[in-house]
Amino acid sequence: MQIIERKIQEIGQSFLISLPKPWADMLKLKKGSKLKIIVSEQGNLLITPEFFQIEEKKEAVINYDKIVKRRFFREYFYGNEKIIIKNVPKIYKKNLHEFLNLFINVQIIEDNKDHIIIKCFKINELSVDECIRRMFYISINMIDEGYSKELADSEKRFYYLLVMQIRRFLAEGKFAKENEMPLIRAMDYRMVAEKIDKIIKLTQDQKVPNDIKQYYNQAFQYFSANNYEKSLLLYDEEKALQKKYNKNQKLLQIIEYSREISVLIR
Repeated sequence: MQIIERKIQEIGQSFLISLPKPWADMLKLKKGSKLKIIVSEQGNLLITPEFFQIEEKKEAVINYDKIVKRRFFREYFYGNEKIIIKNVPKIYKKNLHEFLNLFINVQIIEDNKDHIIIKCFKINELSVDECIRRMFYISINMIDEGYSKELADSEKRFYYLLVMQIRRFLAEGKFAKENEMPLIRAMDYRMVAEKIDKIIKLTQDQKVPNDIKQYYNQAFQYFSANNYEKSLLLYDEEKALQKKYNKNQKLLQIIEYSREISVLIR
């Protein structure tokens, strides 16, 4: 991170500061270029051109080993467009293919005895809000119909995409236009996505009663609407549910995750 100091100039009724020329040149800005200015709740300004990243094709090469999935996550979340995995043993290729299918924007474009080449596509049109809503409705579906590996895999795709989008925002201050939101709200979305992902895992061998499902649904809807006053009303309901299901640790965990979702409102 580079810190640049500027003095405020006054022209007429306006205050002005100049933009760093290396920054403007890097982003190919010129007279008439449009900039977005985000004002945070703390009063900080974030200046970025139209929320779109200058496309930069990046490539990563990793060697297959016992932690290859962690290595792939690292390169994927760094935003690499192409990832090459070398020296994949034939007996492990099926497992690796199943893992890569969990990513909504990943496609294997070449697979031979020496390496696997993976293409990671940019998906700007799917907003963070859409990702988290799809995760939520998948979780509700599994509460109603029972755990499904196919649905769980689908939820993972949206989860990874949401993480990718938010990491881009945190690293670059840039989003697709559909994703414009305060920085703190982006962090809240990331935490709520984790809670939903954990709730889905708890439904694998646990039937969720209707009153807990309703509590979870309300918590998410109040978070989505950013409705702090209504979220406060869930406090008494939470205590009643905890008392009712105090001998079932998994249900208590779902109640707790739901409460944590409801309090992530600023």
